[in-house]
Amino acid sequence: MVVRDCCAEITGAEDAMVVNNNAGAVLISLETIARNRKVIVSRVIWVEIGGSFRIPDVMAKSGAHSP
Repeated sequence: MVVRDCCAEITGAEDAMVVNNNAGAVLISLETIARNRKVIVSRVIWVEIGGSFRIPDVMAKSGAHSP
């Protein structure tokens, strides 16, 4: 059994996805839910979220944008 299957079983979801960092999770979430849509973010999270990843960069890559 792989991690994906374990997560799906624990949560009762049909499937799951596992990423290794916050930037990856944010990118996938925004790309899936908010592509070409406005996303409201707290000013606090405009800082780096790990390595050199910044929320504006991740948002641009995902297709989401701030109002």
